[in-house]
Amino acid sequence: MSPGRFGVPALDRSLGEIPAGGLVLLRHDPMVEAAPFALQAAASHLRLGVEVVYVVTNRSPSRTLEALE
Repeated sequence: MSPGRFGVPALDRSLGEIPAGGLVLLRHDPMVEAAPFALQAAASHLRLGVEVVYVVTNRSPSRTLEALE
């Protein structure tokens, strides 16, 4: 995966290359669990050595780390 990708194959096909310094905002239907997409993207970038800021307001940091593993 190149740094210009989001890190989720299905979304990468739709988004294409993300310019350096670009941001991606995901909006989802409340009936769809979005965390797996965000966690997969975060894990993909961490494997590349890219810094990731992941803000969570609905669960503890330890539960988020467990989900990443």
